[in-house]
Amino acid sequence: MPRPLPPDGVPPLWHSRLTGASSRPLAAARRPAGGKPRSGGGGGAARKNAWLAADGSKRWGEAFFLLYTPFWLTLCLGIVVPFKLYERFTELEYLILGLVSTVPAFLIPLFLVGKADSVRSLKERYWVKVIICHVSLLMS
Repeated sequence: MPRPLPPDGVPPLWHSRLTGASSRPLAAARRPAGGKPRSGGGGGAARKNAWLAADGSKRWGEAFFLLYTPFWLTLCLGIVVPFKLYERFTELEYLILGLVSTVPAFLIPLFLVGKADSVRSLKERYWVKVIICHVSLLMS
């Protein structure tokens, strides 16, 4: 026979989750010696904002792709699709659209090098790893 519900009608298992009550005290947050929180990874200056990565190379790569994405999205979804240009495209025009959308993602970071990437070899840069990962996913 099931146990009766408490007066508030919430089963005991869910009571602490719904009300925030807990039978265990919360542990205090630990900080490293000196009382200051640790800053994230290496390779660049200290964290500049909470939305991007702490590592300089990764932060630069994230910022680049965030700024570059509206370009190819506007080209494909703002021009080609609404005007139904794809209905008249030949293979050559699809190739040109693909190259215009993707080649800048390879060339711009190659020539506009961020501070953290200037001391790294090409294979250690975040944006190179991202592109290699995406290409390998597309090829599989």
